Amino acid sequence: MLKVLFPKSFCRYEYSRFGAELELFARWLLAAGYLPGAATRRHVHRLKCILEATAALQCGRILFEAELDGALAFVPGALRHASTERAYRRFLKAEGRLEETQPQGPVEQLLLRYREYLLDVRGLAPATIGQHLGTIEEFLSLSAGPSQDLSALTSEHVETFIHILSRRVLRQTLQHKVAHLRAFLRFCGDRGETARGLERIDTPRTYRGELPPRALDWEVIEKLLSSVARTDYLGRRDHAILHLMAYYGLRPSEIAALTLDAVNWKRRTLRVEQRKTRSTLVLSFGRPDP
Repeated sequence: MLKVLFPKSFCRYEYSRFGAELELFARWLLAAGYLPGAATRRHVHRLKCILEATAALQCGRILFEAELDGALAFVPGALRHASTERAYRRFLKAEGRLEETQPQGPVEQLLLRYREYLLDVRGLAPATIGQHLGTIEEFLSLSAGPSQDLSALTSEHVETFIHILSRRVLRQTLQHKVAHLRAFLRFCGDRGETARGLERIDTPRTYRGELPPRALDWEVIEKLLSSVARTDYLGRRDHAILHLMAYYGLRPSEIAALTLDAVNWKRRTLRVEQRKTRSTLVLSFGRPDP
């Protein structure tokens, strides 16, 4: 099969110390539905680079997941490809050569399912998955306690953990940690493992002293609106734009997209297409006609 995929350079693959492994992997890819084209060649080439970059992996032997993860961790990041590693894991499982680590308790089972979710659904690289799991394990060790009862977790546990982290890591790192925790709590909430809503965590500010955006005093806004001359078309247009921004909080892009068809004069409503949220907002600007 290597001769078919690489007619000009198949010797580099066949005479590699992983030649037999690459041949089996190529045959499995075709049997799994991959077309004998560029995608299959890329997977085989990437696997060759990955296997040759580590001395811990050997062909034909049964591997444990932890052993495979440890071997891949020493491969330089430039040679690693998450999609090829996922395909290789499926290949080893189909060959019966990958032993899964059996979790000991319900929390370990949940972490194993979450790891598979990050790998198969979100497609994260193993190094990124390790960062996610490291944050989660630290959170559970501090919050869940010896009982490991996730249903007892509350927003106070989350706030306490973030407060502890904020004293040890930089603000940029804290943003990543909060993102890890938010994704895990959303995963648990969707499956009934924890209470819903725990994932609603505010993103930490990157710079010290950041404040909410400033707003003009309402008296200043009223003076601004009253200063616009409405004696001609342009003045009435400018007043309407500022009025919609001040009273209804519309974005400039939403106002620019308004047309006469968006106004229902009988019902006294204004239909606004919100592109950012991909939703329609209906505003009332007076009593409807009888």
